[in-house]
Amino acid sequence: MVCVVTAGLVLLVSFLPLTGSGTALSTRLVLGLMHLAVAAVLVPVLVLTSQASHEDAVTVHRSKTAVRR
Repeated sequence: MVCVVTAGLVLLVSFLPLTGSGTALSTRLVLGLMHLAVAAVLVPVLVLTSQASHEDAVTVHRSKTAVRR
């Protein structure tokens, strides 16, 4: 969950430069869509990899606990 919130905040911050003047609307639109496309790939990957590393940590902890008993 932390990954999703962090990624969402980073995505929102990445749109800030697009609010400036001196850039054509079409350019802003294309850049905004590229930001959304990258987020659509990165957010699920971050969630899946964070869940996998959490499960690995739990497995290691359980195996260490079982050895002590």
